[in-house]
Amino acid sequence: VGSSHLWLEFCFIFNLRQSFADFGFVGMAREVAPCMRLLRVRHRWSGPVILGLLTLVFSVSCCSWAWSVAFAWVPRSSSTGAPLQRSRSALQPSRASNSGRLSSSFGSSSHVGNVVRRAFFEGILQFLPPDRAALKAELLDLVANSKRGADVSKQEAITKAFEALEKVNECKAPLQSELLRGDWELLWTTSDSILGQKRPSFFQPSEGTPILQYLDPANGRARNLEYTMLGTNQVEAQIKPMDEGSQSKYVSKLGEFLQFKLGTEEPAGGTYIPTGADLEKNTVAVKFEAFKVFNGLITVPAPEAATGILQFTYLDEDLRLSRGDRGNLFVLRRFSTEETIP
Repeated sequence: VGSSHLWLEFCFIFNLRQSFADFGFVGMAREVAPCMRLLRVRHRWSGPVILGLLTLVFSVSCCSWAWSVAFAWVPRSSSTGAPLQRSRSALQPSRASNSGRLSSSFGSSSHVGNVVRRAFFEGILQFLPPDRAALKAELLDLVANSKRGADVSKQEAITKAFEALEKVNECKAPLQSELLRGDWELLWTTSDSILGQKRPSFFQPSEGTPILQYLDPANGRARNLEYTMLGTNQVEAQIKPMDEGSQSKYVSKLGEFLQFKLGTEEPAGGTYIPTGADLEKNTVAVKFEAFKVFNGLITVPAPEAATGILQFTYLDEDLRLSRGDRGNLFVLRRFSTEETIP
C-alpha cells in the first residue's frame, strides 16, 4: 500500500472522527460515501483497512461521547457564562490572529454537540417507562388546592395528569382486589352535583369535612356520605360487576332529583360508556336504593331510573381514580378500610 494512500485514509478517518463528534451519525455518514468510492478504486486493501479503523474510531468516539456527557455540567464563569478552562500557555504571536476564528469554531462545534447529545437522550427517555410515583405525586399536588374541583383554573392540567396516571395503572382487576374495599375520600371531581355549589348554602357539603364513598364489592354494597350544616346526607346503592352489553340498562337516568341535583348541569348519561374484555373486572353497575337526609331523619326511596355506571381506572394502596358514565372524573384517597359511621 502506497504512503499516499495511507495518508488519504488517515485524513478520511480523522475527518470522520471529527464529523461524528460534531454532528453524530448524520455527519459521519455524510463523509463515508465519497471517500469510500475514491479509495475503493485505488487498492484492494482499502476496504478492510477502513473497516478496522472505523471500528476503532467508533469505539473511541462512543467513549469520548459518554465522557463528555458525564461532565456536561461544568462550572461556568458568572460574568460571561463561558466554561471555565484550565490555564494554558499563551498563544504564540503567529497564532494570535487566528484565535478568534478558532474560538468561534470551537464554540459552534461544542454547541452543536450539546444539542445532538440532548436530542439523543431525550429520544431515549421516550422509550423508558413513566415514573408512576412521580405521576401520582404530580396529580396529588395539582388537586391539593382545587377545593375538590370547585376551582376550575387547573382543571385542564389535572385532567392531563389524571389520564397520564391511568396509563400506568398496575391493578388490572380492581373488583377482585382487596384494595378496593373501604371508605374513600373525594379529593377532586368534575361533577357539579357532588360539589353542590348551586344548592342552598345550608345544604352544601361543609368545608373541612370529607365527602366519602364506601365500597364493598364482595357484598355488592356502596354508600356516599357528606356532611352539611343540617347534618349528614347519604346515598345507599347496590353494585355488581358490569356485563358487556348491559351498559344501556344502567346508563344514568336520574336527572334532576331532590336537592342532590338542584341547579346543576350534568352531562347526559351515556356520555362515557366503558367497554372491553376486562369490563367485569374494573366496572360496576350501580342501582341506587335510598337517599337519606338530615342525619337519616328523612329517607326517600330511589326511583327505578336511579342507575349509573362507575369504572375504576387506577387503584393502589391509597389512591383511586374513577370515571362515571356521565363523563365525570373522580380522584379519591383511602380514608379508612372500614365503613365510617356518621
